[in-house]
Amino acid sequence: MTEINHRGGVLGEPIRLLADAAGTGTADDVTAGAVRLVAEGADVVIGGSDASVTEAAFDPLVNSGVVMISPLDTDPRWTGAADRGLFFRTAPSAMLAAKVVADSVADAGRTRVVVVVQSGSPDAPMEGVLPQRLEVDGVAVLKTEHVTSAATRDTDATRILGLQPDSILVVAEPGVAGPLIAALRHRGPSSGAPSIVLTPSASVTSLESTIR
Repeated sequence: MTEINHRGGVLGEPIRLLADAAGTGTADDVTAGAVRLVAEGADVVIGGSDASVTEAAFDPLVNSGVVMISPLDTDPRWTGAADRGLFFRTAPSAMLAAKVVADSVADAGRTRVVVVVQSGSPDAPMEGVLPQRLEVDGVAVLKTEHVTSAATRDTDATRILGLQPDSILVVAEPGVAGPLIAALRHRGPSSGAPSIVLTPSASVTSLESTIR
């Protein structure tokens, strides 16, 4: 922001940062916060961080002509939404991301996949489209397993490996994905172990400190 203002601001005016208005993060707080930002003269809001935040802030902001830019919300519902050209995101729709991931699994010759999903992770909306996309590519989805935290990684890994997949597709944040991958590697077969495929929210850099 300092650099932008040093270079003359936007349209000749300095930009001003307004305080975060999400409160506790509940839908009511987010909606009330969006209304307050409109009253304070916001032109652009960076958010929401996921579909629930976007949904709560969408109408108050868009109906008031305020631009929304989400860095993380990948929910497919916003593609083609009646946003008056005011909603943007820097992460691709889960529909597009799911196609890329599924195609990579199929191209590797994998045919038996378990999809592991952490609810609430940035890529969680992919759950609604990944199985169908994999099946279009000729890959059998043995099961969609849900994980909640790293604390259950050992039982989760045993359950997943018991399905005998040749590939495991992990849709989770690094703090959950890393320990789960470590448990899968520890409990998996010494040869012919299933490949592990990650979605974008689990970055390799973040995973380095969580895989033991």
